[in-house]
Amino acid sequence: MAEKIIESIRKAEDEAKEIKSGATVRAAEILSSAQAQADGLEKSETEACKSYRDRQIKQAIEDAETEYASAMRAKKTEAEGYCRETLQAAESSVMDIVGRILRGDC
Repeated sequence: MAEKIIESIRKAEDEAKEIKSGATVRAAEILSSAQAQADGLEKSETEACKSYRDRQIKQAIEDAETEYASAMRAKKTEAEGYCRETLQAAESSVMDIVGRILRGDC
């Protein structure tokens, strides 16, 4: 009777070892799978972030170029107006000087 109990205990211990061994193998498989998924996600997210960064840089450059072109147009218009005013002011001075020369008032 004691031998049957001891044999039963040995069988239970052997079964426990097999279960533990199987669980250890399964845990290693799960860990490996999780690590592979994490690596894939990391690579995917890195690419997504790089793509986002590149799009943001491109958009910032486009915005800056648009703003620059707009500022240049505004300053060109301002400069043209200034030139017109200056030439008109100079024209009356020139006409005055020419008139004096022609009249002999100089």
